[in-house]
Amino acid sequence: MEQNRYHAYLGTNSMRGSQGIYHISMDKETLDLRVEDSCPAKNGDYLWISPDRRTLYAAYELIYFQGRPTGGAAAYRIGPNGSLTFLNARNTDGQLTCFCSTDQAGQHLLTSSYMSGSVTVTPLLPDGSLGEGMQVIRHPVRSGSHWPSVHSVYETPDRNFLLSTNVGLDRVFLHQLTKAGWRQAFELPVAGRPRQAAFSPDGKTVYVSTEAGGEVFVLAYDSAAAEPLRQLQRVSTTCPGWCGHAETAGIKLSPDGSLLLVANRAEGLNNLAAFAVNRDTGLLKFSAHVPVQGVFPRDFDFTPDGRYVLVGLQFSDTLELFEADYSCYTLVSLGAGFPLPCCSCVKFLPEGGGHA
Repeated sequence: MEQNRYHAYLGTNSMRGSQGIYHISMDKETLDLRVEDSCPAKNGDYLWISPDRRTLYAAYELIYFQGRPTGGAAAYRIGPNGSLTFLNARNTDGQLTCFCSTDQAGQHLLTSSYMSGSVTVTPLLPDGSLGEGMQVIRHPVRSGSHWPSVHSVYETPDRNFLLSTNVGLDRVFLHQLTKAGWRQAFELPVAGRPRQAAFSPDGKTVYVSTEAGGEVFVLAYDSAAAEPLRQLQRVSTTCPGWCGHAETAGIKLSPDGSLLLVANRAEGLNNLAAFAVNRDTGLLKFSAHVPVQGVFPRDFDFTPDGRYVLVGLQFSDTLELFEADYSCYTLVSLGAGFPLPCCSCVKFLPEGGGHA
């Protein structure tokens, strides 16, 4: 792996000439971006890197996969130069699988399926490939509510629960593994279609973006409490006086936990909302709306050192690079227009990643 370059993987939707999952690199001094290679993947539009940094996982956002009415997930070995080698793929028993993550031990892949309202837990083999014997957690169907649509799922930092966001039920759920299988342990109402979440470095605070509400809910997390999740704050991601449609996408914390970014992708917004984080209380203070030079900022990621942020503009088929300014908790654009079709996920490879 070239030490003078950052390496990243970009998930895409399979349209407008997309080749699947892209491996790109960026020079740490000149900031020159280049596409290294790509790996075929049908709608492999959300990605996750294993805790040991040696395997990339992709969620296949499909209605049919391998001849069945289901989405899929796949594993790819990360080579010493960052290239990807396909390992295997399996169905998720859930349609439109839109998100994936791993537990912290790297023993299971967690996927969420939007259309079927379910979470799948798939065992991982020692080489990082997907094993057999998956477990499916189905979210409840409730009268008077929309269909349960799960958008994201994570293991909590203390490894006690799985946390999932349900945009159809306006709920954040916690599930716990028991001898009888996974059971729902707690749920918290979160208005505005909760989409994705980010945990603070100390694991005590969860930040949840809302897909239709244009807000971030700040939640206290304590697995020992009678109510493990508790709302602390509710802040808007939109501009003052905004009365139109609001729609967030990605939400990420800087590596040091001091800067929170949320993508606004609604027509007329197209920016990143930046917040300073009080690392003692977890509370947010709005700092800036950072405009993007394109349309529909779907996802983004910080470089491993937190210096830069790369944004995928899905409808513009471009990338834009920013420098993080921690003196006033905002971003400064360093250039836009690098061509990349239909980018839906950005994941930087941590230092030391890949197989030797």
